[in-house]
Amino acid sequence: MIEPFIFSTEADWLAALRAEFLAEQAAALARRPVFHVALSGGTTPVPFYHALAREALDWDRFAWWMGDERCAPDDSPANNGRMARRAFAEVNVRFRFHPWDVARPPEEAAAHYAVEMRTEIGAPPVFDLLLLGLGEDGHTASLFPGSPALSENARDATAAPGPPPHTRRLTLTYPTLNRARAAWFLVAGGAKAPMVRRLLDGDETLPAARLRGPVQKLFWSRAETA
Repeated sequence: MIEPFIFSTEADWLAALRAEFLAEQAAALARRPVFHVALSGGTTPVPFYHALAREALDWDRFAWWMGDERCAPDDSPANNGRMARRAFAEVNVRFRFHPWDVARPPEEAAAHYAVEMRTEIGAPPVFDLLLLGLGEDGHTASLFPGSPALSENARDATAAPGPPPHTRRLTLTYPTLNRARAAWFLVAGGAKAPMVRRLLDGDETLPAARLRGPVQKLFWSRAETA
């Protein structure tokens, strides 16, 4: 069951996300030495990332990952890791970031990321928090409708096809997503209303609706993010 939080302005959306994030990380760090967060790509979460970068967090106790990646060079505007680095630039060297190694062939890059997660987080890896998007086709991470990655149940990460122009992707799999202690969908814009309704109704034709994690929340700003 997804718990929805709906806002009419981006400012209210950001304020709620900030408050929820601070509470989530405080509770987690009281029990564990490191707070592991998988970031969402795209443009929707960028204002939230900029806001987080200004927080007086105990940055050395955070580890940041990417839920998915396009197989685009590290310096490409299409690369999610580039977006994250730029969004958290003011944190500088204290931003402990684990990007996908897009210089490797996709299957090798996915296997390498799985090993890195198991080494740094544990076996199997359990994220404290997933930040996820919701595409207009119902995808989340790089789990697209009809993708063979939807049926991957053995691996923690996999190469996956995507729509043009970025047809080669890397993504966490359902087993990894479902192990996370909390998963938040970050959604912006009135155009997403039909997809939000289908997600909240549990329409399993949508890849995003197939998550089975213990805590799922949706933060939807009806306004477009800047």
